[in-house]
Amino acid sequence: MAKVSVVIPMYNAKRFITGCVDSLLEQTIGDLEIIVINDCSTDESMEICSERYKDEKRVVLIDQPKNMGPGEARNAGLKAATGEYIAFVDADDGLLNDALLKMYEVAKERDADVVHVGGALIPYANPLPDNLNTLKKSELVKLFLDSGTRYEEIHNVPESISERIDNWLKHYYHWNVWAKLFRTSLIRDNNIEFSYLPLSEDQNFCFRCLMHAKNYVIMPGNYYIYRIAEASISRGQKSPAFLAKTLKALFGVSEVMQKAMDAHPFFTEHPEYVQIVTGYCLSCLEDSYVRQAYCGISKEEARNSEAVKDVFVKFFGANARYVSDMFFNYHDTLPKPDDLLDRMNSMEFWTEALKSGLTTLLEEP
Repeated sequence: MAKVSVVIPMYNAKRFITGCVDSLLEQTIGDLEIIVINDCSTDESMEICSERYKDEKRVVLIDQPKNMGPGEARNAGLKAATGEYIAFVDADDGLLNDALLKMYEVAKERDADVVHVGGALIPYANPLPDNLNTLKKSELVKLFLDSGTRYEEIHNVPESISERIDNWLKHYYHWNVWAKLFRTSLIRDNNIEFSYLPLSEDQNFCFRCLMHAKNYVIMPGNYYIYRIAEASISRGQKSPAFLAKTLKALFGVSEVMQKAMDAHPFFTEHPEYVQIVTGYCLSCLEDSYVRQAYCGISKEEARNSEAVKDVFVKFFGANARYVSDMFFNYHDTLPKPDDLLDRMNSMEFWTEALKSGLTTLLEEP
């Protein structure tokens, strides 16, 4: 059994995938399994990996039978993993070479089900290299992932589920699946998996882990290198198809979160939290994705899109026209939102953040 299995969903990542995998092969933890799930890439991603890592026993390559998105790709990786712990890395990102060792040491020391790192790193170079691990420490900006918190010491989150939820609602625990280490038995014993949602599928996964973990540990530091200024699978797309994708996530999140809460006795005893949690998830999707997508195209494109109409029909059936009219009429009254997530994916944002002292480089030049 490996100490850690790392799952990488891959779709058309031929420029970046070797940089990502190589950064993992350089990890100081040593006893490592790297699982690359090819989600039916149409470029040469799989061929590149097959040739480069054909003699590397630590790398496992798996082909998905059809394209199903990063959530299902990660689920395939979960099934294949043999490690004591599991981590997730996106195909265009990287890790500092001591990241997994430090997280694993904390996991063993604290007998942790989850080790949750409070920070990440943003590459501060233009142009960005294909392999982010070639950057100097003086080209990496500290990103604090948790709202209003700057954890300076390793500590366990409260055992109380109500306190955990209250802190989660304050975004004290970020819901990105990366920059975390999960005990494999926690996931399998509680049947935790990624949902079918095309967006924010990691929010549900991380929420379930937070609810079921006996020992959930916060670890300060910045180890994960997150690529900016590239076309993302979830942002930066201005098309009716992307709006349809955001709506599918918005309309499906209630069902997904209800299923997650049904699996935990706390919510049977405290039903008032069900609506609170669901409402929070809906507002996150609405503010971060739906409004941005709707404002990114013309009203005519949105109303006339067959892809958008199909989503309303799928979820609302005979009432689809009525609900869609309500949606469009309401969103037409809203001002154009500030797309903070989009701005954060720009070098200009981090230049200003450094100038204003909101963040610092990992190491001064």
